Amino acid sequence: TDVAGGPPRLVVLSDVPDHTVLVWDWAEGRVLARSSAKASRATSVTFNPANAGVLCSSGGKLELWELVVSDDGEEDILLADPVVNLGSEEERDITSHCWGTGDTVFAGSGTGDIIHLNARTGKRIVGSSWLPVCEGAVSSMALTLKHIVVGGSDGQVAWVLVSGHSVDVSTPWVHGRVCSLSFSPGFDALLVGTATGSIYQCDVPRDLVTGGPDWTAESQLEPDLVGGFHDGRYVAISAFSSVPVAVTAGERGVLTVWKLPTLTPVSSTVVSGSATVTSMSLCDEARAVAVGLDTGHVAVYDLGDLSLPRCVHYSRLHTAPSVSLSFTPTVIASGGDDGTVAFVSVSDQMVSPLGRISIPLLTGLALLGGNALLASTADGRLVKCAVPSFESDGGGDPPTPQLE
Repeated sequence: TDVAGGPPRLVVLSDVPDHTVLVWDWAEGRVLARSSAKASRATSVTFNPANAGVLCSSGGKLELWELVVSDDGEEDILLADPVVNLGSEEERDITSHCWGTGDTVFAGSGTGDIIHLNARTGKRIVGSSWLPVCEGAVSSMALTLKHIVVGGSDGQVAWVLVSGHSVDVSTPWVHGRVCSLSFSPGFDALLVGTATGSIYQCDVPRDLVTGGPDWTAESQLEPDLVGGFHDGRYVAISAFSSVPVAVTAGERGVLTVWKLPTLTPVSSTVVSGSATVTSMSLCDEARAVAVGLDTGHVAVYDLGDLSLPRCVHYSRLHTAPSVSLSFTPTVIASGGDDGTVAFVSVSDQMVSPLGRISIPLLTGLALLGGNALLASTADGRLVKCAVPSFESDGGGDPPTPQLE
């Protein structure tokens, strides 16, 4: 959401799959205009501070929207034009944007680069080129008098000089993907919000903002944690064998990707803001991770882009917590505290539930090559059974397989 600086206008962008842009007159409580940003996969939209009739959105692409006033009393019209058109050899996934002065806009990419553009023409501002800023994707930006402040999915916050287009200073890493940057009215403090639910405050020297003589490149900005709402114990940690990357799951619903051996955070994703993570399993071949919750839900994340984990499946498989998960390239098995094992089919095209079986007192499980299941029970048994074919769903209670 964003609020216009002049007229009483509010713009709202809905989530997937609609990506609907709504412009409201909040004083009269009515919709002025609406349109779909599905083609560009927009995830953020803001008003031009100098013109409330012009908006910019970013997602897969950067688009400029113009509010055209209707003469017949109906809803106004939102017209969109793509802004970034730098040639096929320079096409990039635009993950964030920030208005500059006048009709200029800064665009951030999924590879951690930023560029300064004329919003009307899509051309680069003179002296501007793609500048590497973050190791992860650019996830948030904010403008000051001298700098464009850039937050990354890797937890880095960098101050880039608008004039000169170079990194002036970087703060130490914060934990989690930076999802918001907000300055105090006097620009003497910066609040950094992360996807893990933590808030950091960074005191900003006056000379950094104004270009005074007491600021040097050797000076440091130290972010202080002022609120962390998803701390708590780690439920699971696992590492890929094909890439130097580890994944951790925290009980407060956070999935974090780490670069090895430095243990540098690449991204953090909130699986659930209310449920507790109870289980996790990686699949090296699929470059994906399955996460179980105490609500019985299981989420599957595609980690093809480590900086932007993508949820490809989320469903409730149990009436009790998921206590154990096992993930192979073709099948996911989830064991629930309700004594059931749910199987989910995995392919390049989709992830879909197959069916369930009953194993009372289940405490843990592991898939053996995708064809057999090994399970442990609370009464001290270790049992083995074949993975059923689930050719049809007969309904009713899940069957009890023949156990070895």
